[in-house]
Amino acid sequence: MAKPQTNPEQDQDLLTPDSSFYGSDTEKARLEELADSYDPGIYWTETHPRVLSVLQWRARRAAHEEDGVKDEDGDDVLADATDVAVKVELEVPMGADVMGGESVSLSRAAGPWVYVLSPGVASEEGDVARLVRSGTKVLRRFTEQKVELEREHDASGAKTKIGLARKLTPLRLGAEREILGRAREAGVVRGKWMVFLGEDEVDEAWGSVVRETLDGRLGVAAKVGTQGKERLLAVYTRDFGDVDDVRRVVGRLVEMGLVDRKGKPVYYKCDAYTYLEILGGNSYGIKASMFSSRDVLERKV
Repeated sequence: MAKPQTNPEQDQDLLTPDSSFYGSDTEKARLEELADSYDPGIYWTETHPRVLSVLQWRARRAAHEEDGVKDEDGDDVLADATDVAVKVELEVPMGADVMGGESVSLSRAAGPWVYVLSPGVASEEGDVARLVRSGTKVLRRFTEQKVELEREHDASGAKTKIGLARKLTPLRLGAEREILGRAREAGVVRGKWMVFLGEDEVDEAWGSVVRETLDGRLGVAAKVGTQGKERLLAVYTRDFGDVDDVRRVVGRLVEMGLVDRKGKPVYYKCDAYTYLEILGGNSYGIKASMFSSRDVLERKV
């Protein structure tokens, strides 16, 4: 009997996002080994002390202990984070002299990231814990539905995954919409343009981004990686749903020479996806970025 004809390219597209959630036996063994070997103590001793919010809290606490500022109940009053954040971040320059010799390295002084906030912008946004709780429930429910549909598909003996994809696609799109809705309910609505730069060009670019951010001409905040040969420079906008502002910011990045309008695009990701650890190639098949610079600049979104 002749085998039914299939489209290899179409099948490949379907297999990539909709492969088994649990992976092969080798992959499961690898993940179990990673889980068993994970030591949370390293996070608390080496990473947590350098987290931006921890640095800001310590700076505010120290400042108010010096001033003796108290509220009506006698407790310390913590100032708005904006002024402290800018001061803490900008006291450590990005120059090579900071990264070598007897000087304290930038990565050790400030952790893996250096931040800047636009004046008047709060460092924290919304109720992140609420988003993570509700968003995780959405992803867990989608995963359970996905696994059940895959089980039914395998049992059916179907030759291709076209039918499976037709069932999964609306479920996935629904999960994406629900996550963005939960993010808005929680007030976690910022997003960022992600620009990757070489080690030799990041200092100049970061200096320009800092000036533009402090002058209110760019986004509400920005951060840059301090380690590795390729550095991520992220420029934040106030609301991922405000496409006009998202377009304005990437347009300014084009004017600054950090984004090539006709060259390789850069991508925009909402913070909600970052907090929920929705990365590229994730098991849900959810696209990690919301927009590309090319689509936004050409007004396709």
